[in-house]
Amino acid sequence: MNIIVRKIIPIILCIAIIGGSIVFFITDYPYKELEDWANLATYLGVSLSVISVVFIYLTYQSQTTMSSILQFESTFFQWYQLHIELQKELKNQIAECVQRIVIPKLMSAEIINLKTFESLAQDSIARPLHSYYRSIYQLIKYIKLSSILSSYKQRKKYYDILLSAKVH
Repeated sequence: MNIIVRKIIPIILCIAIIGGSIVFFITDYPYKELEDWANLATYLGVSLSVISVVFIYLTYQSQTTMSSILQFESTFFQWYQLHIELQKELKNQIAECVQRIVIPKLMSAEIINLKTFESLAQDSIARPLHSYYRSIYQLIKYIKLSSILSSYKQRKKYYDILLSAKVH
């Protein structure tokens, strides 16, 4: 069920209970005996108790959602920190790989040949970078498969954080 619908239904229920209480109060007014007032107070007390239960449920739903988001973010930023440290460690190797292998291959006609890219994976400079790219892949996979992030807009926030990772 959509998150908005889950929040609107209890609010509509509360409005219906309050409206019903007011209608009940207006239709049976004026009360002449003390017993009638006691019955009305009991009815209104039950109505307000139901409203309290609805708001407790909404609070529980909100806290559960926030707890899940905090858990996701905690894990994400721990992995992200490890990724940044790995990026700092491999900064020179990444730059050397780009200058020595990637740019020349992109500038040459060998770019069409798939064997060229297979040989890059076996290169002694590119081999240490496998852990770097595996780290990026794992972070992207974690974001993509998270059940907390239901829309692309929510996932994009974390993709942008990952893409903005720069070693200073």
